[in-house]
Amino acid sequence: MLASALGLKKGLNIILNQGENNVFVNYIGRTFNNGKVLADYKPMNIHIEGGKVNGYFDLTKGNTNEDWQTMQSDGLVWAKAFNMKGRTGCYGTCLVLIANAILLFT
Repeated sequence: MLASALGLKKGLNIILNQGENNVFVNYIGRTFNNGKVLADYKPMNIHIEGGKVNGYFDLTKGNTNEDWQTMQSDGLVWAKAFNMKGRTGCYGTCLVLIANAILLFT
């Protein structure tokens, strides 16, 4: 499935996700050249009905090898694809490839 973007509106937004796909919600505040930072914006409450939480590895939050082990033991690593956030972008990778690379380098 190709990625698509939907603009959210105030109030109820219904997004149907069919199959084994990930849904990402990006909260973007306009900060360029206006003197604001993301902390200046109000938090957004989001409720997702159904589905299953899939964890992601986040270098920007300081995730470590121990965090990766915890994510696996907590059952957050289950989907065919796994998401990682680095310093320059977000990546979705085939979980089998990650597992093979871990075996290769350990």
